[in-house]
Amino acid sequence: MKGIIFSELLDFVERHAGNRKLEEILEQADLESGGAYTSVGNYPHQEAITIVSKASELLGLDAPELMRGFGLELFDKLAIRHPEFFVGINDYKTFLKGIQTHIHDEVKKLYPDSMPPSFTVEEEKGNLIITYTSHRPMAMVALGLLEGCVKHFGVPVTIQSQPESLTLDSQARFLVMGD
Repeated sequence: MKGIIFSELLDFVERHAGNRKLEEILEQADLESGGAYTSVGNYPHQEAITIVSKASELLGLDAPELMRGFGLELFDKLAIRHPEFFVGINDYKTFLKGIQTHIHDEVKKLYPDSMPPSFTVEEEKGNLIITYTSHRPMAMVALGLLEGCVKHFGVPVTIQSQPESLTLDSQARFLVMGD
């Protein structure tokens, strides 16, 4: 998994728990990388899961909700970092329909060794059905990213996930309803 995600995860934890707690989390997580990440480096996704698990334990918070909150905030960070992905896009449906071809395929071109998740998007009766598939169990991050996307475009929608209770799932379906 790309280091930029790790860097953003550490920033997220620090913003919400403070520097001292972040240091405690990293120390207790006993990560092979030592918790030092470069934005273009590749790291085992298990380290992100370990960071979330340790943060959940030490902060007394629900791990899936931490992942969801991280995804929600990550969308804004990525939107600021990559405004080129929003050129000519004025609504969340257009953005989400192009996420696989316009974003993840571009990521693969820039970083041939990357393995971003796969998103398939279908439209049915004005609603979007999005299927997330990954070798990483981060469906809750994907849900947060979806929520961040619709928030970014300022549209009130409802997002339902299947299965209803996501934890560390590597596949999920999301129904995005509304306009």
